[in-house]
Amino acid sequence: ELAEKYVALQRRFVWAPASLVLSAPGPVFEDVDIPAKRQIETVLLSRIARADEEVLIQNPYVMMTPEREAVLAAAGRRGVRLALHTNSLASHDSALVHYGFVRDRERFLGSGVALYESKPRPESSRHMPGPGVVPERTTLHSKTLVFDRRYVLVGSFNLDPRSIRYNSEIGVLIDSPALAARVADAIEADLAPANSWQILMEEGEIVWLDEGAEPPIRHETEPETDFFQRIPVWLGYVLPVDHLL
Repeated sequence: ELAEKYVALQRRFVWAPASLVLSAPGPVFEDVDIPAKRQIETVLLSRIARADEEVLIQNPYVMMTPEREAVLAAAGRRGVRLALHTNSLASHDSALVHYGFVRDRERFLGSGVALYESKPRPESSRHMPGPGVVPERTTLHSKTLVFDRRYVLVGSFNLDPRSIRYNSEIGVLIDSPALAARVADAIEADLAPANSWQILMEEGEIVWLDEGAEPPIRHETEPETDFFQRIPVWLGYVLPVDHLL
């Protein structure tokens, strides 16, 4: 039976050229001289800058940098579709880290990025195989980008400053339209109203659009959270934590 499963898995393999990318800081690669063209952030920015049609981003911890803002805004002006899927406060495993994304939401929207936050109980995760225990929430942990449905960048990195400044991270840039199409379709499914809220700016205020409800609902504060869950996010604005995120 196990052999049959391996054969079935092998049929699903996609063989494609790929290159290894790294981030240099941290204990693992601190003594390794990594060329700029092999560094994760350099590759990420380069691929966004070269995108012609679409960039799909799925990452649990997301923050803006001036360099990211510049390349995203330039891509948006070229007409590139930009979509970002990340955790909501209701699905997050660290409310204080979520503050970094809350702080930067308007910068992403201003750069032309469509924002989606995962619901804590997305329909897409309800039927996943498991030990029979249904969790109260599902936390997004995928770290994947798809460029023009041709290139896939996947690895251990988060889109937070820690992955640039402090952590040793690893990734693989894969050139495969077949694999990129599969990954893009999976991300698109996670963007669907049954699985995510879309973040919009209306009259200068952030709102969460739930088109999975009938009729659609507009939330004016973090959906499915209470006052106590929001306290760590508010603390981010008064504590000197930005350099640690």
